[in-house]
Amino acid sequence: MSICALLLFFAPVTMLAQFHTISVDGIASQDTWNIFMNQLTSHFGDTNLLATVLLNANVGFLAINTVDSGNGTSLRQIASYLSLMASFASILLGLVFVRHSRIKLRKSSFIVPQFLHSLQHEEHGLQTLAIIYSLPHAFLIWGMILFFIALSAEWWDPGDIVSWVIVGTAMAAVFIVVVRCLWAERDRTHD
Repeated sequence: MSICALLLFFAPVTMLAQFHTISVDGIASQDTWNIFMNQLTSHFGDTNLLATVLLNANVGFLAINTVDSGNGTSLRQIASYLSLMASFASILLGLVFVRHSRIKLRKSSFIVPQFLHSLQHEEHGLQTLAIIYSLPHAFLIWGMILFFIALSAEWWDPGDIVSWVIVGTAMAAVFIVVVRCLWAERDRTHD
C-alpha cells in the first residue's frame, strides 16, 4: 500500500482512516455513515468540476498552433495528451462513484458493516476500497502535474533569457508557497 499511496498522493491513507471511523467493532452509526457519504459525494462532485476545467484547459492548450503541430512527439503534446486522459479518467470514475454513492450506498446502519465487510479483501482489508475511491482525486492531481509540465515545456522552448528569469522566478515562488502550505496542512492533520 505504501508505494500505491505515494503514487496516489496519500489519498488512500486518508480514505482508509475514514472507513475505520465509520464502523467500530461491526457497529455503524447511521448519522456517521450519512455524513461520510455526503462528504464523499461532495468530494467527487468537486473533483469532477475541477477535472472538467482541466480537460477544457488541455483542449484549449492543444488548440494553440505552436503546441499541436500534428506530429504528436513533443513533450508539451505528450504531457497535455496524458493530462487530458487523466482528467477524463477522473471525471468518468467520479461520475460512477457519485451515482453509486447516491443510489446504492444509502443503506441503514445495520447494512453498513455488512457492506464494508463484503468489500474487504482477505489480505488487505479495506485498503483496496480506499485505493479505488482515491483514484478520481489522484487522476486529477496527475492531470494537473502533467498540464504544468506541458505548459512549462511550451514556455521554455521558444523563450529568451528575460522570460526564463521572470517566469522561472514566479514558478519557484509559487512552488515554495504551495509546498509550505501542504507541509503546514500535513503538520496540522498529524496533530
